[in-house]
Amino acid sequence: MDAVRAVGLASIVVQNREPLSADLDGGVLLMSAEQGRFFGLDAVGGEVWRRLEAPALVSDLCAGLAADYDGPPDAITQDVLDLLGRMAERGLIEIVA
Repeated sequence: MDAVRAVGLASIVVQNREPLSADLDGGVLLMSAEQGRFFGLDAVGGEVWRRLEAPALVSDLCAGLAADYDGPPDAITQDVLDLLGRMAERGLIEIVA
């Protein structure tokens, strides 16, 4: 099963501690020494990253972001699932349950 499908609303996810991170103008720059790659997150992606410092249930993460940002909750949920899937594929987050 690929990582995009592995992340669902019932998943618990957390930051992978390997990438180094730095806040940049509201966003976050991640550097993976293992992969020799940089990853940039915009302000909302950076907020998702910060909220994953401790393990989080994806449904709770989506609900919290929907409460803090304007937008249709279904669209926010889908955007978060897409982002988390890409982050999991790149080894930036871990799916712990």
